[in-house]
Amino acid sequence: MLHGDVDWTWLWIERASWIVTIVGLFLGLGTLVLLLREQRRIARELGRRPFVKLGLVIPGHKLVPQEFEVSHTFVQGASGQARLQFGFGVANEGDRTAHQLHHELIFPASIAQAWSMDGHSFTDGSGYTHVSWDPVDLHPRSGLTHYAFLSLRPNIWQVSIQASATYQDSPRVASDLDIMLQRIA
Repeated sequence: MLHGDVDWTWLWIERASWIVTIVGLFLGLGTLVLLLREQRRIARELGRRPFVKLGLVIPGHKLVPQEFEVSHTFVQGASGQARLQFGFGVANEGDRTAHQLHHELIFPASIAQAWSMDGHSFTDGSGYTHVSWDPVDLHPRSGLTHYAFLSLRPNIWQVSIQASATYQDSPRVASDLDIMLQRIA
């Protein structure tokens, strides 16, 4: 190659390499932006959690978690043995499904009997009565109401109930519920 002669092949190869470098830079930046978006989406998804709330459903009130109570007084007529029906609510106020939610009520040994039409009940060795329901998937902004029945001894005026819920990959949620009985003659 002489001093004045230009080899056009190498000149075009050099220009093409600059074009490939510039296009590659834009493609790399675009890929990085897409990767950052996906990472933010994954972080947002991992930050979503179920928020399970337990409580008593009060007759005459709306069936929403804000109306759940941890304590309620029921009025009963005077009788030898009081039978009581009450609503137990479970709601998911979070933004992710609570998978395989298992919920349970544990009644003290001082009650005569506890059961539910749609649940399972048993008495353990220490005299506590457990009423539990089959596991369900509780979706965001939804809830369940179960009705439990109690047979109370004549001298019982208050029942403290342990309510609990467990679900996949989450810690146990527990709440103490109190039922007071006001007997009138």
